[in-house]
Amino acid sequence: MSVDDAITTETASTLTESLRLANDRHAMRLAERSAWRFIFRYVYLKNRFPKYRAQRTSIKTDLECFISILMETVSDSAREILAFSKRRFERYKDLVTFFEKGLKKKKAINRVAEAEAVALKRMIEFELKRNKSSDWRLGAGGLIQITDDFILLSEYINTHESRPFREHCERWKKFFLTPTEQAAIAKLPAKDRRSKVVEKLRPHIQPIWLFFVALCHILQERDNMLTASDAYWLGLIDEVIGLEEINFRLIMETMPPKKQKRAIP
Repeated sequence: MSVDDAITTETASTLTESLRLANDRHAMRLAERSAWRFIFRYVYLKNRFPKYRAQRTSIKTDLECFISILMETVSDSAREILAFSKRRFERYKDLVTFFEKGLKKKKAINRVAEAEAVALKRMIEFELKRNKSSDWRLGAGGLIQITDDFILLSEYINTHESRPFREHCERWKKFFLTPTEQAAIAKLPAKDRRSKVVEKLRPHIQPIWLFFVALCHILQERDNMLTASDAYWLGLIDEVIGLEEINFRLIMETMPPKKQKRAIP
């Protein structure tokens, strides 16, 4: 970025904030456009999870299993990105858990702005609880951390009931719902089916989505040297010539025409 005047403390702070917000926007744009590919990678590897976890008792969740498999598949540079993403994702989980505990005590929230107001109050409580030192102050770095926490949580709030998230649940439901669950949902009135699908799939899709959002933010924080294979496994591109792994195009080409139209992301 170039400026006409000399850089002062105030203008440097403004530029820093502007760049950070721009990075956030670019990261979310990438997440919204590419998340389906990352979920597709998850679904593709899902059948390996039981055997993989049986050999590694320290792995507790399917998402941990997925990340671990990716770690063993990608280059050192991509492995570092995944490690940073996992760290950011863990912070997401802590923030979301703390936020939702506060929501249970509140009346129904009807506007995003109301949820954001609750989030801001909870973030202040969150940081006060984490930083018990008498030297810690809002004006000495605390407010910056609260702002970062709020932005992280805003991403969660904005996607929690968003149209793209609901579409992900609808698209991947056959890969996550058991036959019994699918049959039970099919018996519901048509107007209630989609909300029930979202309710059932949220515990599965939301962690994958939040991890990918974390990954997209890490990609915006610095230059990253990725191979074409890395980009494939991280869900950033569709396929790589010569890489013998399944891709969406191959699936589409083997589908009947009517199913192809419904399956396009």
